[in-house]
Amino acid sequence: MRGGATFWLRGLAVGAGLAVAALAWQLRAGPLGWGAAMLAAALLGGAVLAGLEPPRAVARQMLGLLAAGGWTWLWHLNYAALLANPSFGGGLLAGLLLLTAASLRGAGGPWRGALLRRLRTPAGALTGGLWLLATARWFNGAEWRGQPADVVRGLQLLLTGPLAGLCLISAARSLPQAWLLAAEGWQHRLVARERTVVWALSLGTLAVVAHVCYRCVGPLPHVEDGIAYLYQAKTFLVHGFWQPAPAVPAAFDARFAWIFADDHGRSYGIFPPGWPLVLALGVALRLPWLVNPLLAALAVALAARLFRRVERPAVALGAGLLLATSPFFVLQGASFLAHTATLCWILLALLGAVGCLRGGGLGAAALVGLGVGCCAATRYMEGLLLGLACLGYLAWGTVQRRVGGRLWLVGLLALLPGLGLAVADNLSKTGSPLLTPVERWYTVEYGSPVNRPGFGPRVGLEWDHSLGPGHTLLEGLWNSNANAFELSRYGFGWACGSLLLALVFAVWGEKSDLDWLLLSYSLLLVGIYTAYWYHGIAFGPRFWHPLLLPLVLFTVKGGALVGQWIGPGGGRSVAATVALAMLTAWGAWLPLELQTTYHQNRGRDAGERRIVTLARAVAAGRPCLVIQKMHRAGGSVQPDYGIGFSLNPPGFRGDVLVARELDGAGRSQVAALRKAYPDRLLLVWYKDSGAARLVPLDDVDDLTEP
Repeated sequence: MRGGATFWLRGLAVGAGLAVAALAWQLRAGPLGWGAAMLAAALLGGAVLAGLEPPRAVARQMLGLLAAGGWTWLWHLNYAALLANPSFGGGLLAGLLLLTAASLRGAGGPWRGALLRRLRTPAGALTGGLWLLATARWFNGAEWRGQPADVVRGLQLLLTGPLAGLCLISAARSLPQAWLLAAEGWQHRLVARERTVVWALSLGTLAVVAHVCYRCVGPLPHVEDGIAYLYQAKTFLVHGFWQPAPAVPAAFDARFAWIFADDHGRSYGIFPPGWPLVLALGVALRLPWLVNPLLAALAVALAARLFRRVERPAVALGAGLLLATSPFFVLQGASFLAHTATLCWILLALLGAVGCLRGGGLGAAALVGLGVGCCAATRYMEGLLLGLACLGYLAWGTVQRRVGGRLWLVGLLALLPGLGLAVADNLSKTGSPLLTPVERWYTVEYGSPVNRPGFGPRVGLEWDHSLGPGHTLLEGLWNSNANAFELSRYGFGWACGSLLLALVFAVWGEKSDLDWLLLSYSLLLVGIYTAYWYHGIAFGPRFWHPLLLPLVLFTVKGGALVGQWIGPGGGRSVAATVALAMLTAWGAWLPLELQTTYHQNRGRDAGERRIVTLARAVAAGRPCLVIQKMHRAGGSVQPDYGIGFSLNPPGFRGDVLVARELDGAGRSQVAALRKAYPDRLLLVWYKDSGAARLVPLDDVDDLTEP
């Protein structure tokens, strides 16, 4: 009977799985299609496992994973739409709660006693409170309207972490002990081949991040900062820190992307020069999109080496694996933003600082100075705070007589390349070694240097979450809550949130000197960005990107600590739960996030780069100028010019240029373009039913010419 029951159970699961898979194919665009695909995968996976394990254990595993994935999947649903269709929304939530209740029967055991005893202590209350604070945006500024959708979303966010965590524990506890013992054996073999594993992690990171960048996000910048960085990189190749403005500046106006055209006919991006200078190497090789994936691979190798200087091989490799599989890390590596390069400079500085206290000599001191200086030339604030953290760390080493005067001298001299680059950039663009182009931009645009940390009516700009002019402490706390929430969500993509194990170690764990260095830098960073007026969330909480280092290290050490609390076999149980959480993140969360959020992030589709190939085909060897057709709508000019501007070659010297029909004020630039580029074939680029069209200018009747 047992064999017959198993046979029919497998047959039923296969039939249901194939039926749901067909439904998933029909609904493949959007969250509903992905949710159906998850259900089909669970049913078919259960059918396979039913022949290897008792059906009850398989059911618990599938129910736990499906419930955890379902809670994660809810991120992508429109809550107002759920409330507008109560039967669908109520049924969906009720189904998830039933799945959760069915899977929780296996979530007790040693976990309950180990964790509940400590939650009753003050330290446990602090850990749980910090975790819950990061589970939702508790204050949403001017966006909060107190509507039912806001309330439902807040409650769902609050429940997601604990319920999904219990579901994952239940699924992990149902795994056969033989599997866990075999996995532990594999772990020992991998640790014995530490160097090979680090290489594999780095190369795997390069492959995954490059694929996400090119195929999923697109090999052109989506965020305004990335557009400016790419322009600065092109500028380095043709003229240095700035370049002459194009013949018709208003037709190439990209002020929305921080591209400044001054009164002297110069054009430049306003951001620090460190990352654009590195990106220029990729532009020269015509592979700018590959630079950040290469830096991501380097960051994984540097992080594993840094952690290995202080920790056991298993801890260092575990932290490297968590970094390589972090959706936040992957998405930043797939962007054109400066944060992956900044992380590499931070890792170099930390490697040097740790080496100075462990007999690393003058080379270690040079790494500290080089890392801090180049970090400051890449992102001013992160470099300043990194310098303060390393200063305190090395001063502590000096008191202990582990850091001598020669190391200080070499470290200070090694600051010069990075700081010299930043000073040269300031002098070239503003005429002052201490006045940054960013500060000058805000002074010109808004009459005063409002872009600075602090509180008051003249600090910052009004934006979508502002309660009024200036920046207040309440808005600063909202920024920190929003960033903590996004770090919990994007850090690992786990359904239970990404911060719990790290918080366990931060509160309970015995810390090394590296732990204290990472913790102090993190607190400095959180503090300064609480005082900053903008949250900066794009491709994750990007201002908090350096916090990935303590997050991955503390998570591994926190997991080991919880394993000790549980008792015999606790380490295997924690590792299994973490592995299932990673499976849920990469199976249920990241693919859908890429599908629905990032390919056309901010309305910019990198697929539009094909317009350059099309223009070459139409021009048949002649130099041409593509004019992006535009119109005024709601006080703004549409469509967005971000992708079009990014397609221009360095120095606006190439066979294909892409200009805009209307400037930012809605004035036509067509006549000026005709006059400025008489030798180029003029083409008009527009969209027809979503498809790009390119026709000669003289064949278009509805362009406005003054």
